[in-house]
Amino acid sequence: MFQIQLQYGVELKFIFTISVIPYEPVIDCVARPSQILPVYHEAPKLAHETFKAIKPGLSPYADDPEKCTAGIQELLNVAKEIVPCDLWKSTPLVLKATAGLRLLPGEKAKQLLDKVKDIFQASPFLSREDCVGIMDGSDEGSLHGLEQNTVGMLDLGGGSTQITFSPQDEKTIQTSPIDYITSFQMFSSTFSLYSHRDTILILHVLTVEEGKTLLSPCLAPDYEEQWEHAEVVYTIKGQKAGEPIYESCYSKVEKMLYRKVKKAEEVKDMDFYAFSYYYDRAVDIGIIDEETGGNVKVEDYEAAARKVCKSMETDQGENPFLCLDLTYIAALLQELGFPKDKVLKGKNNYISFTTMATPLTDSERRKQISVRDIAGLGDVAEIKKSFNRHLHFTLVKDRNVATPRDYYFALAHTVRDHLVGRWIRTQQYYYEKDPKRIHYLSLEFYMGRTLQNTMINLGLQNACDEAIYQLGLDLEELEDIEEDAGLGNGGLGRLAACFLDSMASLGLAAYGYGIRYEFGIFNQKISNGWQVEEADDWLRYGNPWEKARPEYMLPVHFYGRVEHTAQGAKWLDTQIVLAMPYDTPVPGYKNNTVNTMRLWSAKAPNDFNLQEFNVGDYIQAVLDRNLAENISRVLYPNDNFFEGKELRLKQEYFVVAATLQDIIRRFKSSKFGCRDPVRTSFETFPEKVAIQLNDTHPALAIPELMRILLDVEKLAWEKAWDVTVQTCAYTNHTVLPEALERWSVHMFEKLLPRHLEIIYEINRRHLDRISAMYPGDGDRLRRMSLIEEGDPKRINMAHLCVVGSHAVNGVARIHSEIVKNTVFKDFYDIEPEKFQNKTNGITPRRWLLLCNPGLADVIAEKIGEEFLTDLYQLKKLLNFIDDDTFIRDLAKVKQENKLKFSVYLEEKYKVKINPESIFDIQVKRIHEYKRQLLNCLHIITFYNRIKKDPNKQYVPRTVMIGGKAAPGYHMAKMIIKLITSVADIVNNDPVVGDRLKVIYLENYRVSLAEKVVPAADLSEQISTAGTEASGTGNMKFMLNGALTIGTMDGANVEMAEEAGEENLFIFGMRVEDVEAMDKTGYNAKEYYDRIPELKQVMDQISSGFFSPKQPDLFKDIINMLMNHDRFKVFADYEAYISSQEKVNDLYKNPKEWTKTVIKNIAGSGKFSSDRTIAEYAREIWGVEPSDVKIPPPNEPRE
Repeated sequence: MFQIQLQYGVELKFIFTISVIPYEPVIDCVARPSQILPVYHEAPKLAHETFKAIKPGLSPYADDPEKCTAGIQELLNVAKEIVPCDLWKSTPLVLKATAGLRLLPGEKAKQLLDKVKDIFQASPFLSREDCVGIMDGSDEGSLHGLEQNTVGMLDLGGGSTQITFSPQDEKTIQTSPIDYITSFQMFSSTFSLYSHRDTILILHVLTVEEGKTLLSPCLAPDYEEQWEHAEVVYTIKGQKAGEPIYESCYSKVEKMLYRKVKKAEEVKDMDFYAFSYYYDRAVDIGIIDEETGGNVKVEDYEAAARKVCKSMETDQGENPFLCLDLTYIAALLQELGFPKDKVLKGKNNYISFTTMATPLTDSERRKQISVRDIAGLGDVAEIKKSFNRHLHFTLVKDRNVATPRDYYFALAHTVRDHLVGRWIRTQQYYYEKDPKRIHYLSLEFYMGRTLQNTMINLGLQNACDEAIYQLGLDLEELEDIEEDAGLGNGGLGRLAACFLDSMASLGLAAYGYGIRYEFGIFNQKISNGWQVEEADDWLRYGNPWEKARPEYMLPVHFYGRVEHTAQGAKWLDTQIVLAMPYDTPVPGYKNNTVNTMRLWSAKAPNDFNLQEFNVGDYIQAVLDRNLAENISRVLYPNDNFFEGKELRLKQEYFVVAATLQDIIRRFKSSKFGCRDPVRTSFETFPEKVAIQLNDTHPALAIPELMRILLDVEKLAWEKAWDVTVQTCAYTNHTVLPEALERWSVHMFEKLLPRHLEIIYEINRRHLDRISAMYPGDGDRLRRMSLIEEGDPKRINMAHLCVVGSHAVNGVARIHSEIVKNTVFKDFYDIEPEKFQNKTNGITPRRWLLLCNPGLADVIAEKIGEEFLTDLYQLKKLLNFIDDDTFIRDLAKVKQENKLKFSVYLEEKYKVKINPESIFDIQVKRIHEYKRQLLNCLHIITFYNRIKKDPNKQYVPRTVMIGGKAAPGYHMAKMIIKLITSVADIVNNDPVVGDRLKVIYLENYRVSLAEKVVPAADLSEQISTAGTEASGTGNMKFMLNGALTIGTMDGANVEMAEEAGEENLFIFGMRVEDVEAMDKTGYNAKEYYDRIPELKQVMDQISSGFFSPKQPDLFKDIINMLMNHDRFKVFADYEAYISSQEKVNDLYKNPKEWTKTVIKNIAGSGKFSSDRTIAEYAREIWGVEPSDVKIPPPNEPRE
């Protein structure tokens, strides 16, 4: 009927309840903040409740027990006011001291308890002989009078923690230690209880001998105090400065709790009530009001712990123990098994943990499906657990049968687990904030490997390295097992990959869209010196990083016919191919942002060619399905044949059509202000959507968006065109005429008839405008038309991009000038404001921190780590240009990288490498304009000099050339054969020895670049001036301490400006020289006749010196160089040889060489893709980069 409970700790508290049956009130007296538990029987209902709390508790009176009288008497006076006086004599009081008083010296505790007993006996309430005493720890929880089937109890104070409940799960009873299960009788019933008690932090202090110092990772660096307990004095000091307090503290608490707390099934399914510090700390951090209470979740304690601990790294604040308390609570509750989103209802100094026992609405139930309950990888132990779980449960292997690839997949899944919570949280954040979204359309994404980059960007690499080491495995070996995602040919695709990294690191809401090629760029084998292409079956073992999204599968139409009706144009009788999206997470660098790369895979619909199937041609129906799915089968089909061209055009429309449907779906469903969940107007489309076309390959986005707006959304032409132009922007990547895409009108008419109509109309309106501006200038109309007359008639896709975009940019300043003054001069004349420059960049996370950690460490030691997100910080290295220690450290790192790469080369190519030689490297696509032939001529020249004067002292050199030739590019393949043939002669000539070695790096790819770039001394960037748009390999080598020998082409121009032209080996013709030579004529024979060394080299090649079994093997190369070399190799030969001699001279002086390296590294700050993307964002897309760090999944969103 009535219950009185008194608790006396750091706070003295009283609660009086009227409940449905009578039972004994209990006083739980402890030396800490504490609460009273109201308990109920089966159907708990409170008729009345009163609460009173005063401070301090009993322990402070250990030396003067008389002083505790006032507090207990005050609480008893409250009881007198509430309990009817005729029931006083039948309302018993009981006090059982718990952990706090047990820690006091025995005599002092007895004096306090005797005093309390005296007060009880003097009161009008029932006081039995055993009403006051010290209970056994295992009985502590049961004496709270807990009732079965209804509630559990959590109590936490400065001395102990308890969890008590009625066990319903047989497993709990069977697996719990015997002293966890206690029984007690209440009235006529016997109850079994699970009651686990652990004496906590204070006991860990008491293990330190008197006078000794306790170092706590949970306290601020500047904290130091003397602490007295039970007449023993201890010194407590805080964490050492610079260490992360929360992580260190949580790790310590976890270790302390390990195996001391057991989870039980009941925790999920019954109500629990909690007291003491749970409430007090919630009040301290302002989550609930001390008087009125409020709501709080378990996860709120963790978020508060992180925040408080972080602030204490610089200021200990008013309560130096707050970080410790909150971290302990957060860890303890999770160890007990409480879900993070469990609601705690605070009222009158106790908190109720409400679980599924309380009826929930459907919405509340669904909220339990949350990423916030999923623990991340907190430490090495968690990584090992996750690794084991995935090995056994995901891969279904154990250590006896697991292969190294299985171990790689287990680690990849482990890291991915940590990634996906942030991935989900990022998308939630975007839908809540509704920012403008950037959509980067590219037919290539040359991503390379994912594992190591993901670990770095998530800050997990060191922990993973240690975990894998503890498991007896080698992290580097596992990383090498991963297949490169070779979804690109070279620079254009690698640029797209760097851009995705930077967009995520800058907090931009960005998406990469492309094709999920089943076979990426081919694997290159060198067989008898020839390139042989093998299928790049990169998906054969599966891809742990991607997630199929069949729910977003979309139809893409081809062929058919157009019918014009009163309601508008209709595209009918089409063939449908389904686009299945596969999503890959793209993590930013340590900012919790994880963006998405969505790649489309072609699937035939179930009813594909059903008519043929029905007439019995089953085989043809199946073959036609394969034909449809060929769209995403392989990267860049060989375009020597018509079928290849049509398939290529299909690929370009496939990715565009699927992507635009996806963009519009997301635009319509985006939340904004949480009032209108669906947008129906396209007025704001350009304000919320930006589409960047990476070269002309996705140019069909312009007519496709027009088709949707006109035919589906029923916008007027003028409005649709305005939306399209304001949404799209175009990046040009080449000035070579043959690389600017042109598609035959006939093919368009057959494959995309409606788009051809739209392009014709765009062109008509465009030419009408030009005609009005330049009346009678037919030649200008011809030059600017989207349709090129001829046989066949063709569509100029670059012109379509320029006309249909609001911004057009080149990718280096010199390239952008050529775009304006030559390639698109007529367009620039009428719309100069449309043209911009955005010099390319590279991500320093992959191209320094990942591939060259030794150099990153040396730099960080001097200027800190901010350069990883602000590469301009590298300018500070100039302050150390004369620092002998820094110079020595840089040189040491370079030599270590060269030694490591030498071992790799010797193992792979069986060629002994001199690591003291100049590592002279040219790695890029094999193409005439990149002039690998010029490099080859220098190799032969150097070889001839050694042969002519073998006793002369030469600077040894190892020349490495790598890159792939397009399968149908005959001349490029011949260049490879020439280089490998020269290598065979040079490497096997005993006169030459190790003074010159030539290696062709087979199957050059991203993961090989990560080995090559850190080891390079000399970077070859020798394209004919005015032909290379930008280049990004040049930037990678510069950042990693290689010096550049190159022409004033592409980004080399800006690299020379940033580092000083005198710190690069610049040679050869400038753009204006090349243009002048084009006008006057280039005569290769003139150079051949005039330069003896050049003549010797050419004669050796043409006579079969390097191909003795087939003397005329290289006749096509000779013919091209002598008669129709568009890229003027001979014109730069003398200057190139002279510049190489300057390389040798500087290399002889290691200190000066390294000083020049420092100047180059310091000057590479401009070439971060972060800078490039920030410029795109502000000047083209109209958005600002964000430095907001999205809260991780285990912290509440703002």
